[in-house]
Amino acid sequence: MSSTPQTPSPSPGRWVDLTRTLSSKGHHSATQPTPLILPNTTHAESSASRGGGFSTASMLLLFSDHAGTHVDAWRHMDPDPEAADIANMPLESFAATATAVDVSGFQPDQVIPADLFERALDALAQPVEAVLIRTDAVPEPCPDLAAYMGGFPGVGGDTVHRLADRGIRLLGSDARSIDTAASEKAQGDAIQPAHQATLARGVVHIENLFIPAALCGQIFELFAFPLKLAGATGSPIRAVARLPQA
Repeated sequence: MSSTPQTPSPSPGRWVDLTRTLSSKGHHSATQPTPLILPNTTHAESSASRGGGFSTASMLLLFSDHAGTHVDAWRHMDPDPEAADIANMPLESFAATATAVDVSGFQPDQVIPADLFERALDALAQPVEAVLIRTDAVPEPCPDLAAYMGGFPGVGGDTVHRLADRGIRLLGSDARSIDTAASEKAQGDAIQPAHQATLARGVVHIENLFIPAALCGQIFELFAFPLKLAGATGSPIRAVARLPQA
């Protein structure tokens, strides 16, 4: 399934939005609640309470700390009560020089080989600290729940370890998981091996990105800062890329 980027082709010095729109009752992982974005105070209500004067409006937000484009905290995967929540992870964890790698030729539940990423990194003019995986399997917006839930490839633990060995400290995917959907149904050490490896190696990971094809093979700055949510196991983010000046 192919998606058409909703952003113009990136140009030098330009900001590129890598964030999927978080909408009320939008798609979400089976383990997470349905996102709800509801009116809290309307302009009509506010104006009436102020005698027809200046009005304001606000919304009520009800969703998981893993809703939409989001980053996982160590507490999401580590049962240790002392594991860092999202509010206590260092800010530098969420910004890095990055590249994007196109893996759109892979089928759902295929494990993308580590060699593909290593070749992509070898082809760059300089080292980077983050890799974004463009599966192009989930359109934006995504009308197909089946595609969102399981229509994407993923990486294995070996890939995470090999990328970490090369200095990669931040990994992201345009799918709802960096792992395959099939790995969620496994048992023991076979469950979500990429998640397990990111925890073991201290590689922060982002899911549900939107990655334009034009970013693949380029080097850019990645910013993916979370909300400062006490005790949270993750956070929705506004992920953006900034290409270098010409």
